[in-house]
Amino acid sequence: VLALCAIAMPLLADALIASPYQSVRKAHIIDAIVNAQPNLVVHMLMHAFMVHGLVPEALLPSAGSAMTPHLWILSTFWQFYVLAPILFALLVSRKIWLVALLGFAAVLLQSSAVVGTVGNPAFFGGFLVYFLVGAATALLWERAERRNLRPNVPSLSLIAAVMTFLVSTDLALTIWMLVVTAAFCAEADGASKLDCALVQLLQNTQARFLGSISYELYLCHFLVLALPVAVANRLLGSGVGVFWHFGLVLLMTIALSIPVAVLLGHLVNGRLIFLARESSQSEASRARIPTK
Repeated sequence: VLALCAIAMPLLADALIASPYQSVRKAHIIDAIVNAQPNLVVHMLMHAFMVHGLVPEALLPSAGSAMTPHLWILSTFWQFYVLAPILFALLVSRKIWLVALLGFAAVLLQSSAVVGTVGNPAFFGGFLVYFLVGAATALLWERAERRNLRPNVPSLSLIAAVMTFLVSTDLALTIWMLVVTAAFCAEADGASKLDCALVQLLQNTQARFLGSISYELYLCHFLVLALPVAVANRLLGSGVGVFWHFGLVLLMTIALSIPVAVLLGHLVNGRLIFLARESSQSEASRARIPTK
């Protein structure tokens, strides 16, 4: 994947430069790709060991997003894998006040000079809030189920989502609140049509299929993106409106990303999961064999 990124990213930068888009996001992507080229080997090594999210921007510019703008998340995952056992040990008592205290500490860390000094978008300190939101959600859901509490408030999920966005302006948290609240309220007697519709939408066959390949889609879509942008540039030219150019790129990216994601999941991710399960089962079997 890193080798493909090293090949595809300069092509994507050239295609984006020739495209009619004008945005801060476009400039950021191009700058990250261009800045990575002089230190490409170092960036590849950092990504290979998934420590690119720990390198301060002052030492290695665009360290978190040099290979592709979205692989920063792999380093964030690994940082959480190291950190998670400590947090789980603190949360094992399932005390709401402890979750609130850790959430307050996460907010302080996220807004502190530590995150600003690192300046790397993949540094885990900037995402502790999401971890604590997940922990709080699981804890509150468990307690509500134990006490059989199912709020029956019309459009509660929509109200919760709007309030979340107004307070945080965070789209990820807003979607999380919308889906979780809808799933929780949909099981109540007399649940609102909106909550039931959202749950049914997420449970249909197409949504389940996309969910099963969502991780592979996330990993491969930027690798695929260079070709649709280049084709749209060639077919439509730079003078065409952004709407038509974006529409063609979107359709081609979806059409290419889904089969690539299915292939990636079957040949790589699926096989790795199978090997991991086989290994764990073998270890469990050996542990059950009595020794003399």
